[in-house]
Parts: sequence; C-alpha cells; structure tokens
Amino acid sequence: DRYFYQANLGLFLGLAPTLAALSWARGSALAAAGAVALLGLLGARDLPRWSDSAALWLASARHDPTGYSWSQAGGYLEQQRRFEEAIAAFEAAINTRYPDSDALESLGVLHFRGPEPAKGCPYLVTVAQTKPPGPERAAMLATCERLAGRPEAAAGWLGRGLAEAPGLPLLNLERLALALVLGDEGE
Repeated sequence: DRYFYQANLGLFLGLAPTLAALSWARGSALAAAGAVALLGLLGARDLPRWSDSAALWLASARHDPTGYSWSQAGGYLEQQRRFEEAIAAFEAAINTRYPDSDALESLGVLHFRGPEPAKGCPYLVTVAQTKPPGPERAAMLATCERLAGRPEAAAGWLGRGLAEAPGLPLLNLERLALALVLGDEGE
C-alpha cells in the first residue's frame, strides 16, 4: 500500500491537468468525489495495521500465514519485551506449512532465558543438529545437558563453544554454564 502512493505520484501529477481540462458533467464530478471518499474510508480502515511493526507483521501473518511473517512478528514483539506474545508468534512460525527455522532458535532462547530454562532445551538441541552454535548457544546447550544430568555432554558443548571463539572473553552465560558443569570447583 505505502509503496503504491509514492511510486505513482508522477502518474497522478501528469494526469491532473488532463482531468482538469475535461469538461465534467455534474454527475461525473459527484461520482468521482464519491469514489475518492470511498477510497479514503477504505484507507482509514487499514490504518491500525500500520500502527507499529508488530501490528503490520501480525496482520501479514493472519492474511498469509507463513513462518517468516510469524517469525518477524515474534522478533519485533521480543524487542518490545512482550515475551508471551513473542513466544506465541514463534510457536505459530514453527507450526505453519512453511516453518521458519530461525523461529525454533528464537523460541528456544526465549524459553531458556525465562523462568523455566529446560523448556527451551528441545528447541536449542534441534537447531544445534543443523546449525553450529556460537559460544552463547553452546553455553545454553551445556546448561541443558547439565539440567538433564549429563555433565560430560555439558562439558563437550562448552568446549565446542569456546573453541569456535578463541580469544574472546567468557560471556556471563558461559561462566554460569561452566559453574553448572564444574560445580563449586568452577568458581
């Protein structure tokens, strides 16, 4: 919608003198005014979906439910710290006919950072099977393994994450995961 107006500005400016030169009958002028009023009302009806990015992406996802639309809505909602709505959007993104793979990871991270980190683990593990995790995701996976009672697997994820980012200082999350794996010895 918004791109139509700007792209056709030259066309309308070019047509304006021609239309003004035509001798309009009273009925034609009334019909044109009615058409303009109708288009104005229809345009005003669409304004709420342009209120912010979440409204736009949610409207897009409802109109054409693809994983991408739902994932974009979820990302914006997450930025706005509207986590429950973001989780619902990411869940919709992975349950569409064309699921969005990034939504799996986002859903895992959101759950992991929430009150129940273990809820995010299945999503993070699924993503890790196809996409190498960076240090932060590796630390999350290490925590998942520790929560599942597998400290050796947790140590493996931490080693893998640290090997992918040599020379970088340990992130707070990695320190936490390291402490969880090593117990009191890691402090």
